[in-house]
Amino acid sequence: RNEIALVSADEAARKALDEAGFPGKSMGDMYVVETEGDGATRKVIEIAYAAGAKLRSVTPKRETLEELFVRRAL
Repeated sequence: RNEIALVSADEAARKALDEAGFPGKSMGDMYVVETEGDGATRKVIEIAYAAGAKLRSVTPKRETLEELFVRRAL
């Protein structure tokens, strides 16, 4: 899993990501999208660049034991 932080992600960029199945959330001046797998991460970055957003960071996200347990229990 990866967390992608974008800046300069206007409404058009957010809509494009949402329509592609990658909804995110606003966090201050950033728009953050979580992905599963390298292919999805690459796709989010491509969509963001095409819409004029800028990449701030891509951070691997590790699940806690609690998150893993809850995900598997559901």
